[in-house]
Amino acid sequence: VPPPPAALPTWTGQRDLLPLGWVARAGGGERLAGVPLKYLLFALFLGKSGYGKTEMSLVQAIALAHNGFGVLFLDPHGVGWVRARPYLAHQVLADRIWEIDLTSPDLDKMVGSWNPLSMEGRREADIPDIVQYIVTGFAAAVGWNDASARAKTILTRAVESLVHLSWQVCQAGRPDLAPTVFQIRTILTDKVWLAKVLEYLPKDIQDFWEKTFPGYSKEAVPIVIGIIERLSSSNAVKAFLGSSRSTYDIRRAMDTGKVVFVCPAGTGDVDRIISSLLIYDLFRAGLSRRDTHPDKRRDFFAFIDELTSVDGASKGTLAQITEQLRKYHVKLLAMTQMAQRLSPTTRQGLLQNLSILSTTASDVDEAALVTRRWGKKVSPDTITQLNRFNYVMSVTVGEGQTNPFRVRGASVEDLYADYYRPQNEERLGRAIDENLGRRPVHAILTDLRHLDTKLSRFIATLDKPSDGTDSAHSAPGPGAPSPGNSGPRAGGTDAPAGQSETQLRVHDKEGTVIGGDQPVAAGEDPSDVHPSNPHESRMG
Repeated sequence: VPPPPAALPTWTGQRDLLPLGWVARAGGGERLAGVPLKYLLFALFLGKSGYGKTEMSLVQAIALAHNGFGVLFLDPHGVGWVRARPYLAHQVLADRIWEIDLTSPDLDKMVGSWNPLSMEGRREADIPDIVQYIVTGFAAAVGWNDASARAKTILTRAVESLVHLSWQVCQAGRPDLAPTVFQIRTILTDKVWLAKVLEYLPKDIQDFWEKTFPGYSKEAVPIVIGIIERLSSSNAVKAFLGSSRSTYDIRRAMDTGKVVFVCPAGTGDVDRIISSLLIYDLFRAGLSRRDTHPDKRRDFFAFIDELTSVDGASKGTLAQITEQLRKYHVKLLAMTQMAQRLSPTTRQGLLQNLSILSTTASDVDEAALVTRRWGKKVSPDTITQLNRFNYVMSVTVGEGQTNPFRVRGASVEDLYADYYRPQNEERLGRAIDENLGRRPVHAILTDLRHLDTKLSRFIATLDKPSDGTDSAHSAPGPGAPSPGNSGPRAGGTDAPAGQSETQLRVHDKEGTVIGGDQPVAAGEDPSDVHPSNPHESRMG
């Protein structure tokens, strides 16, 4: 394997570098290498399970979080969140941490909410885009093709109807009554409920339900309802998607530097549907940054573990992210055991746009796929014989891609021993409850059971909409942020609003402690957390 490039910087915690791991130092010994963030577009980490892909990503995500960047970590099973949590339990980070745990069936579990159908803070002109991304997400997750055209049409009209109802209740000041995806089942199965809301829908949608829908075969409707029934089978997922008001908003996370861990259960149809919706929502949110000046688009890093399972549900969305979101400062870092199991579209999109290609040990066929990208400068046999937590990778530095070089993995414990704050995890949990407005699962499910009745009764009190409204000039619904009120700061990579550079836990000053013991000042308890500004946190 060629030696590491001399131009590869040494990482001591600098804000503009992404840590990679330990590389050989010229003259002997090792140094901790990093790659400049300005060269990072997308990254792919390959290799066997248990050989360090997730560990490397956690090292990188924790560094980015402490440096004020926005992070999304899609973490099947929630193992990564459990590892990262004590290293993120710092006062200066508390207001920026979000966690969505969909792994527990406990009815007392606290969970945030996401209603893709909510029109709170949106314009009427946004309705077609919202309908498209919801329907596309569902269709991709369940593998609909041209033979499912009728089912897709029914789903489209159902979602379109509910989004129009959501617009009306939000305009009337009742976003707490906005329909959710679970009202798709209601509108398709409850003729009385449909009749009550029908005249509050646009004329073309009324015509569909009255004239077209009755002529459809009865077999198409159960196909659509089956999706909702599957989502209803998980208490956590039902609560996450079953609240009228959203507290999870990935666009807001991008613009304000939030650190977001989303933890699906990792198995089954329900997780494929959720993952598909989340990935498509990430793509949609990234594209929506076209409304923000390029200088004000903050870098946002999306880590996706177990990429193969997500790719199967996203049907081309991941490739679109690599092709289109670069200009919107959204960077994808993906981990998977086998690139050959990715869909051809995703594999080609990733390999075409990579800034980091890394592999640990794999079988010979997978190793051959990777080494071909390196022009046979490394043999497949070398890859198959790598030890755990050892990698061969190439990165983009300066004008182009480096030769492949060896890296020894750095562990979270070794690098961030002085950041470990398990005593603060309970307080971090309370801060997340407030950040996301989390509520108990049972409370959300109780509200959902009564939503059909409350919504139909409230809609009946509204004036019937007139046709021909000029959607292009419709104002956002209540709750829309004021222009410039919550947007990112100029420059795209500044610390969160109100947080100065001196507050960063990881910084570019020489001599940053990244592991081992740190001297404790007289009179201080080393287990305490000392924020740079204690007034910025709830955890003091």
